[in-house]
Amino acid sequence: ARARLLTPLRRAVRRHRTIAQFALSSAALLVLVAAIGAVTLKHLATGEALSDARLVTVAVSHGVIEREVTPGVLHGEPSSLARLDRTVHEAILGRPIVRVKVWTPEGRIVYSDAHALIGQRFKLPDDMLEALAEGTVRADVSDLSRPENRLERGEGKLVEVYLPLRLATGRMVM
Repeated sequence: ARARLLTPLRRAVRRHRTIAQFALSSAALLVLVAAIGAVTLKHLATGEALSDARLVTVAVSHGVIEREVTPGVLHGEPSSLARLDRTVHEAILGRPIVRVKVWTPEGRIVYSDAHALIGQRFKLPDDMLEALAEGTVRADVSDLSRPENRLERGEGKLVEVYLPLRLATGRMVM
């Protein structure tokens, strides 16, 4: 009689063990699928943000910046910089644009809404040099550790976009 009692008990234990193994395997698979999904969604979201940033930059640059960056701005004339600054603050800054910088190919910032950057020179990042050389728009997640981005720290994760522009004078800016 005792052997007959142990057999159903053993079967119940085996059944519970099998169910537990199935549940653990299912949970592990679910965690793996969720992790892969999260990474994929993050990658897609970053790609979408870069694409949107490119489109906004092209529109703003051709619609406003290109006509407002005059020889006076390039030479640092206060009245020209003030006019561009007014336009940038009224028509450009705000969501989603946090900062506007206009660079020369030599690495000098001729305009920024962060006035402390105007006139400063920095080594141009590789993606900016590539955009200049190829004449194409480049977008990437901002490296906020770079010195020219020090004023954007604390703004969260940002995207920077480089667009070469040929001004009416023939001069190139980014």
